[in-house]
Amino acid sequence: MAADPAPLSMSANPTTTEMSPHLLSGGSLTPMAPADLSTVSMELSAFKPAKQPPTTVYDQNGLRVLIHRAQDTIQPNTQPYNISFMNQNGAEITPFSFLAAVPKVMQVKFQAPSSSTLPPFDMIMGPKMVSQIMFIHNPQNAPVKLKFKLTFSYEGQEYTEQGLLSL
Repeated sequence: MAADPAPLSMSANPTTTEMSPHLLSGGSLTPMAPADLSTVSMELSAFKPAKQPPTTVYDQNGLRVLIHRAQDTIQPNTQPYNISFMNQNGAEITPFSFLAAVPKVMQVKFQAPSSSTLPPFDMIMGPKMVSQIMFIHNPQNAPVKLKFKLTFSYEGQEYTEQGLLSL
């Protein structure tokens, strides 16, 4: 019988770091000092995507969400990702939020999104995009399982979507 995967913990605030003081090692918990993600940041203009295509998180109700992995890590075992939100509707999407959790052997940190509103689709210019940088510290180089919750409002209708991704 396979062992249950490491539990996931959801960060209530997408701009804070969810840290676990323990790492799973050989079936037992080993205390470990958490990585200091409080000083980690990246300008969107400095983000260089990896050659692999982005992962589609959500593509319904006129909202498309993609996660792009960065070409390089920014500190040992810390991988940046760019989350792209694109509105393909004729009206703005507001408010919206993206929350995520990783297994307790990892840590996640979000920078604030580039906007809290997704402007409507423009027939001439195409969809407008909002970006948000996410960092995942993965000291054991374990497979990354990202549990997410996406909430948004469009023309008075509230949407909540949840899922699990492998990055």
